[in-house]
Amino acid sequence: MVGARGKRLMPDLVSIGRFAALSGLTVKALRLYDKRGVLRPALVDFATGRRYYSPDQVGVAERIRLLRSLDMPLDDIRVVLHATDGTAGHATLAHHRRRIEGHIDRHRRALTILQALEDQWAPTTEGGHMADQTIGAKASKPYHCSFCGKDNAEVRRLIAGPNGVFICDECVAKCNEILAKEEARA
Repeated sequence: MVGARGKRLMPDLVSIGRFAALSGLTVKALRLYDKRGVLRPALVDFATGRRYYSPDQVGVAERIRLLRSLDMPLDDIRVVLHATDGTAGHATLAHHRRRIEGHIDRHRRALTILQALEDQWAPTTEGGHMADQTIGAKASKPYHCSFCGKDNAEVRRLIAGPNGVFICDECVAKCNEILAKEEARA
């Protein structure tokens, strides 16, 4: 960059485009991070509005990219990067870890339900699909909830699981209540 008298000022600064290439971030992201106070340029040319970054900022940019890949919100990233003591940064990281654990728990429950649904649609030993079989009051063969013992005539719906295990809609509702209470305590 050249000053008013033709002298080079801060020759180690790079343009936003070059910094984007060095850091793996996009120009659009860098502009947003500047606006949100996450990563400010080392220098902004007020005559042109061009942003310049120091190569020393690449490490910070890489940390931002890593935290964004973990779906951490920008406000939390700003706290982690600019915390004056380790306590605030550590607390923010721990909060995001708990957020991710909650997502994992919800996805595990979803996978369990999907597995049960897949098993319902899988061919049975009798050659049909579970969807073709009636499980309810009209079924010719009584099925029982593996948890409460009620048969298909006593409940609104039975869900077939693997290895001949069934769960009724009432037990599913009770399980959901228990899980909701546990999540509320966490």
